[in-house]
Amino acid sequence: MAAVSSSLAQAKEELKSTDPEDNLIWTEEAEQRIKKVPFFVRGMAKKTVISYPVEKGATTIDAKLMDEVREKVGM
Repeated sequence: MAAVSSSLAQAKEELKSTDPEDNLIWTEEAEQRIKKVPFFVRGMAKKTVISYPVEKGATTIDAKLMDEVREKVGM
């Protein structure tokens, strides 16, 4: 029983650490574009950009995706 409990605890921890953001790949162009956002709103902008591919199941953040996000949020 202790082994099962230990395995369940380990599985829970692994699931907690599986953040979809960790699997996203930023293209060089996308990284450069996010760096141009003023520092005081960059965190919010990055969070918005990241949430979009996570919703769509995409794995790469590129300039095209960033344009889609800008259009979606009306920037």
